[in-house]
Amino acid sequence: MAVLRPSRPVIRQDFNTQLLVVGTVPTPLNGSLDINSLITSFIIAVPTTAANSVFIGNGGVTTANGLELAAGTSPVFIIDNYKQPYELQGPLIGIEEHVKACTADVDALPFIVWDPSQIYLIAAAATNVSVAFFKEMFI
Repeated sequence: MAVLRPSRPVIRQDFNTQLLVVGTVPTPLNGSLDINSLITSFIIAVPTTAANSVFIGNGGVTTANGLELAAGTSPVFIIDNYKQPYELQGPLIGIEEHVKACTADVDALPFIVWDPSQIYLIAAAATNVSVAFFKEMFI
């Protein structure tokens, strides 16, 4: 028995990569990307040949207080904005307004993204890493 599924458009996931030289002072992941870039995930690849670990944190990150990313690791940082039943809110409110001839209140639920300009890396000595950013394709 065939399962009927709604037709959904296919959208290509866009991403970009960059080489980043992490220094001994906090280095932003990317100073030109911000919350308007809609970055919902990124990967930091620290090569196996790196002589140092890299540490991640905010603008005050140090090698003592940052989260350590050891050589040979490629952690993935993901924000998952789950699709929830509240997405039916718009059509249901439209139906309610039509039936009751009134205006209903709508809850504005946030869409959470990373701000790469506010995420910093630091290392004990200059260390090359690769970073890939993945943009949310639609909200």
